[in-house]
Amino acid sequence: MVRSLKPDCIIFDVELEGTSGTIMYSRLRRNPQTRHIPAIVCTSVGPRPVCFGTGIPVLNKSCTCEALLGAVSAATA
Repeated sequence: MVRSLKPDCIIFDVELEGTSGTIMYSRLRRNPQTRHIPAIVCTSVGPRPVCFGTGIPVLNKSCTCEALLGAVSAATA
């Protein structure tokens, strides 16, 4: 779906139905057609998931609209 839609940014949760966010993120980064797309994790899973390292923004699902818009703006700048 990502390859056909060509989004400017991908926002996803760590816990996804049928797979995990870490697996999906890894697949996106390995694919030359999607590796350039910025990603943001928006999750309610405890403290910052360490599996993503330091290169990806992680927001809590209870964040404000302003925080989400700020993260998207920064990721797509």
